[in-house]
Formats: sequence, C-alpha cells, structure tokens
Amino acid sequence: MSTSSTISPLYHTPQPVSEEKSSQLRSTVKQVGQIHQLKVTKHGTPTLGGVGSFDGFVAAPGFSALSVFTSPNADWVPKFAIAHSEIFSYADGRWGRHEYSRWPQEFTREAFHIHCIPTRRSRSNAPDAADSDPPGIRLDGTAANSALGEGLTGEASSIAAGPAAEPGHVLWRTLEPTDCKRSDCSVLAVGLVHLNPPLLAELRKEVLGAIARFNLCPVSEGWNQIGNSLVMSLQHTFDRLVNLPAVEVVIIALAAHVQRLTLELWGMIRWLEVVSGRLVKLEDHRQNVLPILGAHTSNPSAAQVLHHAGIPVWFQQPLTQRTIIYQVVPNRDLPLDFSTEPSVPRMVLAKPDYSGALNMPGAWLCAMKEVFNMQMLHSCLPALMELEDSSTAEPPAKRFCERAMTVVRNRGAGPPAPVVVLPYSRETRATSRDLPAQRPATAPVASAPMSRRAKARHRKAAERAAQGILPPSHAAQLNPSRTFYRSQFLAVPPAWEAVLVRACPLEQPRKSVKYFFPPPWMLDLLVGYDAPTDRTVQFLHQWASIRLFCGVRLFSGSVGGQPLNISEWRDALRGEYSFESSGSDPRAPSEHQPPKKHREQESNIRRFLGRAYLPSYRADVCSDFSGTTITPERLVQDDGLLALDALILGSNEWSVSSRWARERLVSKIWGPGSSGFDFIPDSWHRGSDFCWRAPPEEGWEASRAHLAAFLEVLTKWPGCPSGIWGMSMAVKLVDAEGFVDLLNTAVEFYVKTFISKYDRLPTPPMRLELQTTSTRTHIDSDK
Repeated sequence: MSTSSTISPLYHTPQPVSEEKSSQLRSTVKQVGQIHQLKVTKHGTPTLGGVGSFDGFVAAPGFSALSVFTSPNADWVPKFAIAHSEIFSYADGRWGRHEYSRWPQEFTREAFHIHCIPTRRSRSNAPDAADSDPPGIRLDGTAANSALGEGLTGEASSIAAGPAAEPGHVLWRTLEPTDCKRSDCSVLAVGLVHLNPPLLAELRKEVLGAIARFNLCPVSEGWNQIGNSLVMSLQHTFDRLVNLPAVEVVIIALAAHVQRLTLELWGMIRWLEVVSGRLVKLEDHRQNVLPILGAHTSNPSAAQVLHHAGIPVWFQQPLTQRTIIYQVVPNRDLPLDFSTEPSVPRMVLAKPDYSGALNMPGAWLCAMKEVFNMQMLHSCLPALMELEDSSTAEPPAKRFCERAMTVVRNRGAGPPAPVVVLPYSRETRATSRDLPAQRPATAPVASAPMSRRAKARHRKAAERAAQGILPPSHAAQLNPSRTFYRSQFLAVPPAWEAVLVRACPLEQPRKSVKYFFPPPWMLDLLVGYDAPTDRTVQFLHQWASIRLFCGVRLFSGSVGGQPLNISEWRDALRGEYSFESSGSDPRAPSEHQPPKKHREQESNIRRFLGRAYLPSYRADVCSDFSGTTITPERLVQDDGLLALDALILGSNEWSVSSRWARERLVSKIWGPGSSGFDFIPDSWHRGSDFCWRAPPEEGWEASRAHLAAFLEVLTKWPGCPSGIWGMSMAVKLVDAEGFVDLLNTAVEFYVKTFISKYDRLPTPPMRLELQTTSTRTHIDSDK
C-alpha cells in the first residue's frame, strides 16, 4: 500500500466550491459584517407608545453575535444572567445578576409576579396613579392607610399602617458586616452575631406591612396560594434571622433573603392589584409604563403582551437590516453597590450546568430557592423518632455506610442538574436534634409493673402533693417528671392540672427521659418542699443568661447540641463550665483517675456545650432579657408539642414547604402562628397574653383561636377522640360549657399520647400567679 493512500482527505487537493455554497458563505460574511455595524437605522425621537413591540427605542448586543436586544419602552439594556457557570452568593447576600428581586430576568409565565417587583424609583412614581391623586392613595383608588390596619391588632397594626402603601428604602439597602452586632449569648468560640436592632426593626416593619397589604389583595385562583406560600417562607426566614444568632455571613445572607422575599411579595401585590387586570381587560397601556423590573424574552407573543400591558420588556431577536433601532446603547451591568466578592465561606447555589437545564424559564429560580432553603433554613425542628428494636435493627455502622453510598449514587445519576447540598452524614449524626422516644409498650421493661395498691398509694400521694400537704421529709422522693407538683409561683390551668393529677404516678421509665430545655421545676419552688432558694435563684439567673444559646445549640450545626436528661440540665444550670480535662488513660490505675462524680459532670457539660464555649456562672453579671423583668412565666417553655407532632406524622421527612406549613399550624397553639421558631424561648413576636384561659375566667374568648389550632393539630393524630373531630371551626362559636368540654377532651388526649411516647409528663402551660417580696429581692440582688 502506498503512503499517499493513507493520507487524510483533509490534505488532498481542494475541490472547487459550488455556486450555492459560495452564495451561503457570502451571506454569512455579510451578516457578520452587519453585526459589527450595529447602528441606528431610524432617526428621530419617538414618543412613548409610538414604537412597535419589536422595534428598538434602544438596542444593545444580544447573547450571540447574530442577535440583538431591543426594547420599545425602556431606555437601557441590562446585562442579563445566563445559568451556565457556577452560581453562588456574594458578600452582600445577593445573587449577582441572578438577583431576581432587583435585576430583570427571563420571562416566566408561571412566576409572572417576579417581573412585577417594584423598582427603587417606584417610591416616588406610583404606578397607575393619576397626577391628581393625593399621597396615600392605593392603586385601586381606595385610601391606603385606612384599610391596611384591618385584620391586624396591637403593635402590628401601628407598624404596618404606614409603610404598606409602598416598599421602604431598607429593602434595597446593601448589607455590610457593620450591620451585625455581637450576640450576647456568650458563644465565644463560634463568634455568633445578630442583626443590628434598628435595622432589624425596619425590616420587621416592612415584612408586616407587606403581609398586611397582601391580605387585602383581590382573590385570584392559584396566585393567592403562591402568595400564601411566599408569606410562609418570609415569616420562617425572618423568624430564623431574629431568634437564632449565627456567623456573620449567615446573618447577612438571611437578611438579604428577607429583603428578597419581601420585594417578591410586593411583586405579587402589584400583579394581583394592577398587572393581572391589565392583561384581562386587554387595554392598551403602552404609554403608561409601570415602574417595575420587567423581563426579557425571545418569544414574540410574550414581548407583545408585555409591551401592551405597560411592562418593561427586552426582546431578543436576530439582527437584520429590517430591525428598527432609534438608539444604540451598551449593556449595563449591575449597580456599583452590588458586591463582586463571593461570600466566605463560599455558598454555592448551583453547579456549572452546560446542558441548558437551568436556562429553561423558571428552572434556575426554583433550584436556587430550594438549595438556599437547604443551606440556610434547613433547621428541622426537633423531631421525635421511635427507637428501633435492637433484635431486628441493623448495626448502626452498616446503616450509616449504606446511607452514604446512596447519597453518592444519587448524586452521580442522570444528567447534570442543579446542586443539592446534603448535610454530611457524619455531621448529621453529630448534630442530631432528635429527642428519643421511649420504646413501644411491647418492648421489654426492666422494672416490674406496679400493683393496683401501689398505684392507688402513689395517686393519693400525688393528690396530697398537689394540695401542698405532703410532709417536707419526703423531699428525697421528688420526681416531677413522673408526678405532678404544684408551683409556689406559677399557676397551671385547671384543665391541665386535673389531667396531670389523674395520670400520676407514672411507672419507672425504660430509659432516661430528656428535655430540649431545662425542666421548669428546676427554675421554680414547689409546694410542700423546702428547696434551697439560693440554688433556685442561681438556676433562674443562669437560665436567663444561656437561654439564647440553648436555642442555638439545637438548631445550629456549628454547636451540635442534643436534648439533655435531668442530670445534664442540672449541671448546665449550675454554670461550672471551666474544668481541666484529666487526659488520663482509662486503662490507668484508679488512683490516677478523677472521681467518678467529676467525670460525670465533665461529660454532662461537654454534652451541653457541644463544640461551643461559655463562661462560668457569675452572680454579678446582668443578663439582658429584652428589657423585661426576669420571671418564671417568661422562662417556661413547652418542649414537647411540636416534637410529638413531628414524631406521630413523620413530618421531618416531608418536603420543606409541607413541613413549614405544619409547623406554622402547630405554632398557632401558643402564638400568632408565624413559624416553628416559636419553639425557641423569648421569641420576638411572643405576646404576654395567656393562651389557655377558660370559662369562667375573664378574657377566655381570646383563647378560642388557640384551642381551634390545638384541635386541628390533634385531629391528624391516630386515636383522636371522635368528640373533637371537625370541631376546630365550631369551637369559635360554642358556648362556655362546650368550650370547657372540648378543652378537657383535647388536653387529656394530648397528655396520654405524650406519656405513651416518652414515659414522662409533658410541660403544661403556666403563668405567673404571685411573686413574693423575698424572692424578688433575691433576684434583684443577684442581677
């Protein structure tokens, strides 16, 4: 075989080009030459509305060399985002060109409201408002200030009444590290911060005002549901920002997300009040352009609809000689106040995607929101999980390895997709916030069951203890986790007290019971028992100092806290956090080992602190408690209702939105129902009103809404009594006798269910009944 026969055809003598191919080549060269000659094709200054939907009042280069962006109703052309490289959050918490709350994005019909987000200019140029309309007039022509307060009460009404007419300047403010303030929870090793109180107050006013305005919008099928989900996400994010301190980059990211969601809610308001009506009526609003973000699109039909509705639009089209262009402008990049530095640590919102999946309309928005929720808001409230039977359960190490392999296999399967950040399995185990439930009743019990006579004796003793006539010599038998005792300062509602007394005494638990927060009886004095007052005051003072940390340790992976048993909480409240680790070998002789009690205390403190550090208790330290008096009423917290509901329904395995909705419903039992972060003591929106008043007590009517939420939650539980089925709405209309019957039935069912899962009594709601002068003096002196 000759050498020439093996040469590639690319090196053969070129053949003559056909006339057809030559014509195509000349046409392509001509088009490329036209691109480089992007220029004005029509002179003059057209009036607003006098430009066609596909003509360019302004024009700028498009995504490719053969395309151009034209706009019939805008005087600038942005540099639009393309989702093909890594998307991450910047130092100011924004998403760069993907910041949909401040920068125009590709038109998405399913998320039309994000194109209706007001611009900063909208504060001085309200859309659809006639020149003669006085300030304070809403878009529908009604007075804004008179209607915005409806449906709100108290502080929320006074805050939301003014700014709800339009979004405030704080929603466009660029967040900086100077906007953060060192938290007072004393987590020195972690460096946690809060948002500055004045800035937080401004954001709170904007959040409440936007939500109140949305509640007044006209009803539109489908869109109101999207708006309600948006409100739920906004409340959850804001509660997370307020209630839990975090590192600086997290606080800035959360505050920026509050701004983002609030502006998105305003976009929904503009859509429901103005834009949707324009589209339905098919009116020509080309001369009345709204001061909203608008959108870019390559769909001619969408461009024409947006233009006629008065929405800023940028149309991407091929550049030809027939394209009418009045002015050529450069693509404008982000404003100078947008940060160009990635956040540290880097928060990736999407991987590089070369398949184009993220560039589908609305795809990147859903992906980035989901990843943000997982990274920044994945604070699954403490869940209760049934323990597996040790005889049938697989070894923990085997289950752990298989779960890790499943994560890796799922990540590598299928085409490139948006990144889904899953918590590292080892960290997940270390930061587990599950409060272990006791084994089912079928599990073997270490101790023998009590006889009927023993139960009768214990029940009689519990009744005597509740009446305060038990001799002080029995103090050694005190066990409030299994027997109900009355408090000297806190009053338990009669319905709860009666059920707890009947349920006592409980049998010996099969495992050490645990609490998310200190048991309330550690911070109180019980009737009939002479507990050391100095120790109780110290516990109360120390709890006021560490209460914020106790919430952080449950929800922050940087601390890795877990529920604690009674002994561990007792050592935590003592406040002796400084200890020298022995560092000795367990195999060393016993004389070289520290005492057993010392080792147990050290272990308890380590479990309490996790990976954080707290200074030890000092009696001369004044703890800031939101400017209010430190009383047991504000420090007692029910730590089981939310966890029990998650255990029974398995809501920790639900989707994020479904779980947030359920937590929001549960939180309505003790508060306004904004999010599950009400679980944290001293929540910002927690009012002083007691939620469990019952007839004939004055003000019991205000408890109807809380009881309705309680009944609605219990209805989903298995074994729910038939007497409360479907009564969540009827409770708002029943008389006093019917209200008491429903309350007693619901409380009894809840207490029995709680005991069956945890082998301990639940923490009942309490309120301050009296406050002696001596105890007040002790508290003031220690402060």
